[in-house]
Amino acid sequence: MLEFPSLQMDRPLSVLVVEDDELQAEYLSIMLEQAGCTVRSVGDGSVALGAVLENTYEMLVIDWQLPGIDGIDLTRRLRKSARDGSYMHIVMMTARAESETIRRAMEAGADDFLYKPFEPIHLELAIGSARRNLRQRRRLEERNRMIAQAHRETRAALDHVRADLEAAAALHRRLLPGGARIGPLEVSTIYQPAMQLGGDSIGVCQVDGGATLFFVVDVRGHGVPAALESFHIHHRLKGLAPSSPEALRRAMEGLNQELAADEGETYATILCGLVAPEQQRGWMIRAGHPQPMMVRGGMVETLDIEGSFPLGWFEDSQFDVCEFALAPGSALVVHSDGLEGEPADRLENILSDRSARPLCEALGQLDRELAELIGPEGAADDISVLVLDYREQE
Repeated sequence: MLEFPSLQMDRPLSVLVVEDDELQAEYLSIMLEQAGCTVRSVGDGSVALGAVLENTYEMLVIDWQLPGIDGIDLTRRLRKSARDGSYMHIVMMTARAESETIRRAMEAGADDFLYKPFEPIHLELAIGSARRNLRQRRRLEERNRMIAQAHRETRAALDHVRADLEAAAALHRRLLPGGARIGPLEVSTIYQPAMQLGGDSIGVCQVDGGATLFFVVDVRGHGVPAALESFHIHHRLKGLAPSSPEALRRAMEGLNQELAADEGETYATILCGLVAPEQQRGWMIRAGHPQPMMVRGGMVETLDIEGSFPLGWFEDSQFDVCEFALAPGSALVVHSDGLEGEPADRLENILSDRSARPLCEALGQLDRELAELIGPEGAADDISVLVLDYREQE
């Protein structure tokens, strides 16, 4: 239950009496003051308009028959000129109780009626109605003020969260190795998260012995939880820096046990490998991840790499290391399962036509066009692509 200690509902009601009969106006003023109101009395509509502009009145008692501006016209003008947020309870006094009279007064903006000659109880009822309406209005205004304050605080908190998400997304993008060159390998990436933060991560780095470590991780889910787990796997792999096929296998087993020991339901698919350009070969482990592709000349071939279960499914999973050839002029393409439909077709066309322009330039253009290809609804899943292009030595 909300309480409003700032509402002083027992304070006097401010009333303006508009009555050209001085005796009637005096009588009304006395009765209103006895009912706990502060009262001012004026004798015509023009003066009443000026009084309302100068002061705030919560209740107006207006006689229908007035010199110059009559009660109906005065009520209509008062409603049109009312200040925003102001409240006036208008009581119309009339000796005519016909339905048409009441209808005209209501259309003009009257809230209540006093029929001459009126009984004191009728005036008390009008005052009570004005007080109740004023009380409800003030409660509504207080609620609106509290809602507006809560909205401002929520908006500020949301802006803070959005700024944190933008900072985290910027950090995630800085982890991408796109545009790098490691020896004869030209590295290109495409990364389009389904949300501001995604569960995909791409990594490439040189390790001991001159080999190049590469991986594409796809953590289950989207948003902050998936991104945090993706960060963790990314940094663990770079920290472990496996530089041989056996070290690669041990790294996968260790990461799998870490995720499987987690009480949550987190798991990740991953394709992780090593490339030794001087030997024109490489090794990879595919754990629940889509098959990689190899580009040789103008041909795009899907490799058949034996796979294992995703990381985190079973603590005792085994991971087989598969060897592959990577000759000069070929390119290894690894992508997440979010790549499908028209973006996948566009990527294959680019890979098939390497003579038109450098592969890294074409992939960069596709990355920029993905937002338009996907549409305003966004992608259903994160899209990640890693290309290791073994360029011919000049």
